[in-house]
Amino acid sequence: MLLVGGLCRSSKEIHYDEQTKRFDIYNEIDDTYQSNLTEKALHTKTNIPEAIKNGVFYYHGEQLWGI
Repeated sequence: MLLVGGLCRSSKEIHYDEQTKRFDIYNEIDDTYQSNLTEKALHTKTNIPEAIKNGVFYYHGEQLWGI
């Protein structure tokens, strides 16, 4: 994600479990982990949906599992 008009970057690993419908997020910038997030929590506890909406959410790297 690009933040503050592109002056900052936030790198994350995002995993989604289709069985539980929950997200796990590893925040590489500060080595923190958010786990077992519902879709609602994703919207209230992260800036990911806002980054997607504003077109500053980019895929970089490799998908480690799943399709």
